[in-house]
Amino acid sequence: MRNWQKKITYILICSLIIGAYIFFSRMAKKQPIAAYELTSKKTVTKLKAHMGQIADSKETNIQTEVRKLQNCLGQKLKLSEVVMGEVLAKLNSERPAWENLHFRKNSQIYRLREFNDDGPNGDIRKLVLYKEDVDNFPHIEEVFAKDLVEKRALILRNSEPIHKEVAYILDLEGRNFFIEVVNSKLNRLEVNNINALETCKY
Repeated sequence: MRNWQKKITYILICSLIIGAYIFFSRMAKKQPIAAYELTSKKTVTKLKAHMGQIADSKETNIQTEVRKLQNCLGQKLKLSEVVMGEVLAKLNSERPAWENLHFRKNSQIYRLREFNDDGPNGDIRKLVLYKEDVDNFPHIEEVFAKDLVEKRALILRNSEPIHKEVAYILDLEGRNFFIEVVNSKLNRLEVNNINALETCKY
């Protein structure tokens, strides 16, 4: 092979390597944003599932609530898109820390609370049914620690939702996130880190 042919071959190989490097580095930069956008869509579905009864009756725009959350995480708390995506992904995959549903059934007002209760062998998921008296004071009717999905469906059959509160507690990137949604609307977002308590309230 002649000297000039070697030079051209060398230049072509270097060009291919540099081109591949530029292409893959651009793809890597775009990846977190794409994942973040995808997670946002999944989060909308998740929020609809958790708050569907109230959301459907009030025709609330869940996408607006997700946007509020994104704005608070990004603009006020200055979190990166990667961390915002991770927060939304956790919202999509984890069950709420607690959930309260006030509903009417057979002319009576009830509350159904689902939460993690501290037990001797770790957290136990519980479902507590309350019945309100004439002064709106709740009295425990039943407590369930097994078959919660079936019990919940049975209790809520033929009921009319009144008020719903859902809260998530997430630990991520050295921060503790508390996210509260009331009647399908973002009510409070608090982020605890070593230096300060950062809060978004609506």
